[in-house]
Amino acid sequence: MKSMCNVMAQPETGNSRGRRFVFPCVVLCALALLTGCRTTGIVKPPPVVPVEPESSATVPAELAKALLSVELTAQPQDTSSTITASEVLNNLRSALVEDRFVVADQDGDVTLSVEVRAEEFDRTGNYFVFEGVADVQVRPVGQGALLGDRSFSVRAPRKLGREAAQRELGAELSRQIAPWAQETLAGLGAFFGVADLVVTVGRTTFNQPAYANRLLAAVRGMDGVRIAQLVQSSRQDRQITVRIVYEPLRIPDGLLFTLVSKHPELKLRLP
Repeated sequence: MKSMCNVMAQPETGNSRGRRFVFPCVVLCALALLTGCRTTGIVKPPPVVPVEPESSATVPAELAKALLSVELTAQPQDTSSTITASEVLNNLRSALVEDRFVVADQDGDVTLSVEVRAEEFDRTGNYFVFEGVADVQVRPVGQGALLGDRSFSVRAPRKLGREAAQRELGAELSRQIAPWAQETLAGLGAFFGVADLVVTVGRTTFNQPAYANRLLAAVRGMDGVRIAQLVQSSRQDRQITVRIVYEPLRIPDGLLFTLVSKHPELKLRLP
């Protein structure tokens, strides 16, 4: 026991005091190194992803020119006029040829409508004479402004057979109508400008379903615009196409510049 007490009571030497403080110093140095790495280390920022501006749309520098499209219709006033009306329609399709407009089966810019009334005037055996009236009107599709109208009345030559006489009346009516329709439609083609407006919109904008309707309403509300129709709205291409029939003389600054400047809410920009 005495020897053990003597050992524990031995005084500390320089070496023992040094060993006593080595371990705490090592721990403190390690902590300092770790803390220093955390505070002074370089952290790379996340990559910057370009984002398209919200509600942005680009219009072309020039409008794509188009020909005036004319939709033909011929309606019988009663069942006895059906054959005559059909003949009028077929003959007008062949007669109306012009480099300022094109005849379309449907979805035209303007409609040339003919209402036909045919009546039997005389009959001798199987020979018939028919007479009739055709009321012709030219209107923009979907809008009520009347662009031209006229009535034509004809008594056709005698023909063998009722149907042949009805067809002859249709041929005579169409021969009367065609020159007036040609002149009227050609005048519209020269007076009106026809173009397709293609707007390319940003990704954020195109997710807003009301944007195309707002664009269409803005175009229709412009002074000098007679017809504005939505042709397509493509999500894949992010493009909206509006077909416009307008009066260039009433839009002296040009349709595109006027649309961009007067409708800032659409955030349109020229390239």
